Amino acid sequence: MSVKIYNAQNIFEALRVVSVLEKFGIKAYTQDAKAGVTMHSVHGFGIYGVDVFIDEADRDEAMNILTRIKSEC
Repeated sequence: MSVKIYNAQNIFEALRVVSVLEKFGIKAYTQDAKAGVTMHSVHGFGIYGVDVFIDEADRDEAMNILTRIKSEC
């Protein structure tokens, strides 16, 4: 089962998160947040951002990776 791990402001930020997770062997994908809502003008730049999803089994490892990365910034 997939779970949302992150909500990025735009597609560029979301793809950076996906790239980092994949470097650690975690498969991830993006989807416009609130994709069923018609508030998007351009893909990846909706008012709700872009969600990053992973497999539920990878949640703890992914959270540790994202926490580590945020602390380095």
